[in-house]
Amino acid sequence: MYVTRTLFPGTEGSGVPQSLASIKDSSRMLAGRYLTLRIAISKILLCVGGLLCGASLGRVGPTVHIGAAIMYSLGKYMHFRRDYVLNGLIMAGGGAGIAAAFNLPIAGIMFAIEEMGRTFDRRSIGMILIAIILASMVSILVHDSDYHFAVTAVLGSDSVQLGFIVVICGVIGGLIGGGFSYLLITIARKISSHTRKHWVATTLVCGLGIAVTGILSGGVAFGSGYAETKILVSCAGQQVCADHPGILFPLYKIVATVMTFISGIPAGLFVPVLATGAGIGSDIAMFFPVELASTILLIGMVAYFSGVFQTPVTAFIVVIEISENNELVFALMVAALIASGISKMICRKPLFKALAENLLAMMSEKQSR
Repeated sequence: MYVTRTLFPGTEGSGVPQSLASIKDSSRMLAGRYLTLRIAISKILLCVGGLLCGASLGRVGPTVHIGAAIMYSLGKYMHFRRDYVLNGLIMAGGGAGIAAAFNLPIAGIMFAIEEMGRTFDRRSIGMILIAIILASMVSILVHDSDYHFAVTAVLGSDSVQLGFIVVICGVIGGLIGGGFSYLLITIARKISSHTRKHWVATTLVCGLGIAVTGILSGGVAFGSGYAETKILVSCAGQQVCADHPGILFPLYKIVATVMTFISGIPAGLFVPVLATGAGIGSDIAMFFPVELASTILLIGMVAYFSGVFQTPVTAFIVVIEISENNELVFALMVAALIASGISKMICRKPLFKALAENLLAMMSEKQSR
């Protein structure tokens, strides 16, 4: 945290709010602060350091930030002056970050449009598509994505039961996801200035909190949560699984992720959110026939993801692509929509949009002083 705040300011957090705020900032001051090649390189190093320290963070959000910074910097050096071109480059870089991190080109396109493109300009669509497809192709050539796992979903013969499961997962995912987003937004608004002034105390409290949570959880709260997600997938459908991270895994993961967020270190939310959603789905599956466990796990993942980010289309596409499962398209869509609707009742603004508005408000306050 000391290195982040003193040597590399601007690398804090996931990077998605910084990218969104840069799109909305017509003065380009935020882009000049957050979307530089120096920030991109620093973000890579600091994220690796955070993972080595056991923080609950993912690489996808930082990759979005890195992609947006690289594309914007290239556009700036090429002297592109039209705002729609520069905004399109930021969106293209962000979507390419998703595609490169997960090898999910469709999810990258939908994320660029649904999350980053809330002020979307259709003139940028060609550039966005090309950047995302090329990023995915290069990622596949360089390395095979490890964030894919085949899930054999069982639809069951009772459509009423499946519908009940979809509603239950959607409501629970929306409630918990909306509450999680509301908590992060409240923290960012009310105590961010305090944490900046007293960063030493914040570092000690957050580090101790993550350490205690990790110890209480048996170590499963540390890291991105990818390994635990894979274990939950492999355990789905088994009566007894010795490697199961436990029914309290979602709670531990939420606490560790919140503490990581408060600390201000570069940290993505996507993978920890997917891991938490898998844990929620696994817990819900305990109340249903064991053969439906894998199905409920996937529905739980998409519901919680949609509840946190309020991007239902991106949510079900991400889960479909990483699970290599096309049998549950309709069920996942419905669960995502329910969760997003429930989440909006708790948290009226999407998480990243609210965090981006906080950055813009802070910038306005500094300029008015």
